[in-house]
Amino acid sequence: MEGYCDANWVFANTKINTNIGYVFTLASVAIYWKLSKQTCIAKSIIKYEFIALKLADHGAEWLRSLLQDILLSRKPTPSVFMHCDSEKP
Repeated sequence: MEGYCDANWVFANTKINTNIGYVFTLASVAIYWKLSKQTCIAKSIIKYEFIALKLADHGAEWLRSLLQDILLSRKPTPSVFMHCDSEKP
């Protein structure tokens, strides 16, 4: 299972909005995703990237737990490899 997360700034009429999103894939198929407007304020895009990564981490833990319940396996579900974009806007 792989996860991808990103945060970006959107400038509109002197107002800055930040969007955060993530998606998880299993066998190259998207199985869980979320995109939302960020409600907290950070001083840099890098901090927003860390916030996005933390939110994606919560999603990954929930998804791993769900997969383990579905599979009814005693084996631990595999770890999630996360990709995070930290490119400057």
